[in-house]
Amino acid sequence: FKITIADFDKKETRGWLTKINDSAIQFSLLPQRFTNKPLANNNFKEINYSQLSEITLKRNIGAGRGALIGAITGLVIGVVAGFVSGDDPHVSPDQDFFGLGEAFRMTAEEKALLEGVAGGAAGCGVGAIIGAFVKMKFIIGGKKERFDEMRINVLDRAYRK
Repeated sequence: FKITIADFDKKETRGWLTKINDSAIQFSLLPQRFTNKPLANNNFKEINYSQLSEITLKRNIGAGRGALIGAITGLVIGVVAGFVSGDDPHVSPDQDFFGLGEAFRMTAEEKALLEGVAGGAAGCGVGAIIGAFVKMKFIIGGKKERFDEMRINVLDRAYRK
């Protein structure tokens, strides 16, 4: 998680969340992997909950994750819609004014392929945009209860399967 920490003087510090425990958060100014294990490195800073005004978290590679989820969702919806719509009906000669009725006739499989690709591309774009802007903001205000709510939320998202 990328983290932005604001103290009571509204001074912001940015970094990477590395660890969170019952009373403090630990972060690094360089990208680090989030863990709940003890870390033996001097490049980390630790801040007690009583000194925190607010915290903003953003998932690393959120746009890529959103694009992947959007592409898969759009692909599945497009394929299902293509198969459900079925084959195009044959056009009778008296209704085919320009003689192109049979040329643009599509089977259900062709529609599934076309709509799947279009849905996947659209879903990828929408997912990337949403994933890039999603942030979690927590107002701590130096209160232990609010810090605990934030900690549970972050741990749930970090270790969700």
